[in-house]
Amino acid sequence: MRLFLLATHPEYQGRGIGLQMAQKCIEFARGLLNSTMKRVSIDGSVANPDVLPELLYAVFASNYSQKIANKLGFETLFVARYDDYTFGGKKMSERIGDEHKTAALQVLKII
Repeated sequence: MRLFLLATHPEYQGRGIGLQMAQKCIEFARGLLNSTMKRVSIDGSVANPDVLPELLYAVFASNYSQKIANKLGFETLFVARYDDYTFGGKKMSERIGDEHKTAALQVLKII
């Protein structure tokens, strides 16, 4: 299962909202695995209803989200430094700024 985006508005950062959102994703994944949660969709169809999540993964792109992932026990599989990648003739570090240096692919085993 993929956690796609973990972000809060700057005015609300530092209140534990990101941590709570990530915890809810973990709770939902575990609920799917042990059948205490159900998949639902807007149109009523569910793709691959028998496939259950065994891990939760995400690319955590900021220091803040990486700190949350580490606190929750996510394992780091790969770290990409923004200095090492260029897009449109500019390094990603130039686009992002000095505060965040890396993006990390991290996983958490659900089972």
